[in-house]
Formats: sequence, C-alpha cells, structure tokens
Amino acid sequence: MSSSKLLRLGVLVGAFVMVTAISAQAYPIDMFTSPRVVTVIDLNDPDPTLIKVDHVDTLGGQRDLLFDVWGTPGPVSYAGTIGEGSFVFNSGTPGVTATLQYDGSDLDIVGPPASLVNAENLGGFDLTAGGTDCFKLDFKSIDGGNYSYTDIEIEVHNGTDVALFVGTIPNSSIPIRYDVSFGSFTGATSALSSATSLEIRLNPNGHQDVDFTMTGSVGVPEPATMTLLALGGIAMLRRRRRGM
Repeated sequence: MSSSKLLRLGVLVGAFVMVTAISAQAYPIDMFTSPRVVTVIDLNDPDPTLIKVDHVDTLGGQRDLLFDVWGTPGPVSYAGTIGEGSFVFNSGTPGVTATLQYDGSDLDIVGPPASLVNAENLGGFDLTAGGTDCFKLDFKSIDGGNYSYTDIEIEVHNGTDVALFVGTIPNSSIPIRYDVSFGSFTGATSALSSATSLEIRLNPNGHQDVDFTMTGSVGVPEPATMTLLALGGIAMLRRRRRGM
C-alpha cells in the first residue's frame, strides 16, 4: 500500500476513533431498566400518585414519577409499566401529566395525596460536561390523542436559578428521537452546568388520551463539537506525517 493511501487510512481511522471517543461521553438520564412496575389508577386510588424507584441507571440514582389526573379520576385514568427498557403510558379522560424528577435520593410526600419535593441533591451536576449540548429522548411511539403532538416541559434547577424548555413532540407510530438543544432553554441557562435537579413533564397541559412508549433519555455532545475534535485529530495526523 502506498504512503498516501496509508495516510488516508490513518486519517479515517483517527477520525473514527475521535468521534467514537467523544460519543462515549454521552451520559444516561434514565434507560428504564429497573424491575417492572405496573401502575393503574382508578376511583379507589389517590390522586396524584407517586412511584419512587432507586436504580443505578438513573441520574442521581433515584427516579421520582408523579401521575397527576386533571380532574376527577375515572374508572381507569391511566395505566402503564416501567422497566425492561421502556416506560409505557396509556391515558384516557380526563388527561394525565406524568412528571419524571431526578433530584437524588429524597423523601417526597407519598400521600395520599402525593407530591414531589425538590431535594436538589444532584450536587451541581454539569449537564454540559464533555461538550454535551443536547438532551435526546427516545420514543418507540407517541400519540397526543386529539392533538398531533404531545406537550413537554424540561426544568433544570441549580439551587437558586431555573432553566426551562417548553416544546411539543410530534405524533409518531414508529420510533422517534426527540432532540432538546440546550440553546432552546430559557431563564438561567447557567443552571445546566451546575444542576441540582432535572424534571421532565410529559403532557403538562393535561390533554386527554395521550399515549407513549418511552425507551430512554440521554445527554449527548453536539455534532459540531464532535466534528471539530475529529478534525483536530486529522490535523495532528497530517502534521505528524509531514514531519516524518
């Protein structure tokens, strides 16, 4: 093989290694790998309802999940499961808000009725570390009921300040990855680099008949950062070649 071909091969390998290394810096928020939990609310159950699970695969080591029915619960307002890699949620009428809170181990109010307490125990976690610039939420499917979308809110605290994202996830009957760039947050975006809690609210406006299967959430480096670092590796290879 000629020296020029070897150089090109080395450049490609270097780029692949650099991009792979940076991609590996993505951190999981929740992959829903905890043991399976079945949750059903009916007329005899309290509202709101809280489910707490300790698990090493969740940010902060604990998932606080609050289901809040908008109105008087019906015979079955919602049903679902969490575990084995997915969060399955099926709701009816009236609508239901599902809130996922990651604030470390804490003592929320289990009720009835239940409520979340923000313990802010993430210890100033840097969500932007390693060039991370985006949350990615994976869904196997999602349906907003009477709407073509499902509302979502993401709130990040750092003890005193709050960064907030408000958006909509389009309906999809096939797997979809929903990106939330850090640049789309409002408020004190500095909280993203010193987070004490993270809260994801699905269907915060209580629309009825919202159903979804969520398969994970992660924070990942922005593509531009990965590309620049890969190009830096390529430049280093070229300079090294010229010096030989």
